[in-house]
Amino acid sequence: MISAVTLRTATLSRGLRREGGQTPERITAAVEGLDRITVDLQAVTADLRGLMGALAGDEIESGGLTGALSKLLVPLAESGVQVDISVGELGCDARVRSLIHRVVQELVRNVAKHAAARRVELTITQDRDEVRLALTDDGQGFDPAALGERQRRGHMGLLLVEQRVQDAGGTLQVTSTVGRGTKVVMRLPLAGPGVSGPLAR
Repeated sequence: MISAVTLRTATLSRGLRREGGQTPERITAAVEGLDRITVDLQAVTADLRGLMGALAGDEIESGGLTGALSKLLVPLAESGVQVDISVGELGCDARVRSLIHRVVQELVRNVAKHAAARRVELTITQDRDEVRLALTDDGQGFDPAALGERQRRGHMGLLLVEQRVQDAGGTLQVTSTVGRGTKVVMRLPLAGPGVSGPLAR
């Protein structure tokens, strides 16, 4: 499907660049084509989310949530970063555990790539019917206003994760200051789309 979308976008681009290409009829056809492309990309995104969830689920079931998250942090520790992880007792189902894993996976990737941190702390707790995840680093930080520009340049990982958290009824808040590190907090109500279930450890 991605290959088909690539071909269609190339065709639309060539059509609009041709001499006389930007006629009202061709513009209308291009808009309709872009609408179809949007639908196809949404389907691809849903498929990829399902696949990532299944892969994460296998890893979590084999080693528990704490073990799976620790594996994500190993590359940071091996590079010399001090890593602290604390996972409390959680009453949540496999869907929520998979979402937690996916969020941490993206946040750790960003730390490794951009933060130049010396210390990273990950804490996950449950307070009544809400799961709270916090990942803090003491790295170089960034200007939150620059996030939009990074996303326009194609750095979509954090945005996609945030959308997935919102789809589950939660929130993802990023706080950062240049030179003073970054903190990301996810809050996920278990009464929402991710309902509580077996204990996760």
